[in-house]
Amino acid sequence: MRLPRHDSRLRLKRQRHTEADVDFCASTLLNVALDDPGQESGFFAWWRGARDLLIQRYFLRSAELHVLGRGKYLAVLGFPLPGAWKLVVRDRRWKQLEAERPAAQISIQHARRWHAEGNPRDVTTAELVGLVEAKRRGERDLILVDTLPPASFAARHLPGAVNLPLANIEDRRNVAAVVGRDRNALIVTYCSGYD
Repeated sequence: MRLPRHDSRLRLKRQRHTEADVDFCASTLLNVALDDPGQESGFFAWWRGARDLLIQRYFLRSAELHVLGRGKYLAVLGFPLPGAWKLVVRDRRWKQLEAERPAAQISIQHARRWHAEGNPRDVTTAELVGLVEAKRRGERDLILVDTLPPASFAARHLPGAVNLPLANIEDRRNVAAVVGRDRNALIVTYCSGYD
């Protein structure tokens, strides 16, 4: 079985889920140094707007702003799936908000939380191969869910996967339509991960 290079970003989840189950697995860290530290009140106003936009449009699960010093901050943003930041930076509203931010030097890093236990949890490539083989032998009810946009899914996806774009994943009707209602099904979600 050939797996994509982003196979380490696979998520395992039983279908039964509630809002409390949906944690964040991908973090984007913004290291911000204002060109003029006196502009911090403008930065804090921008931060509130940025946080609200990310919650509304990209399902942001956590947002922390750490003060490193006068005019220096570390913003830690937690998204439910890797790859969300790629969508954020292309968003027209985000670009408008960025134009309003006080001038600053910003460096961006991406990280992923490893969930070894619980529901959902991450799986290794070897574990995924075992799950797929068990499904092929009829020993496991497994659903592979690709969370990329339809065009990306059409271009490339794991064999047997179904498409449920990240933008539709919060709506239970969309989930039920794509993966069914079997509460015993094991669901593995994946996306493009990071560059």
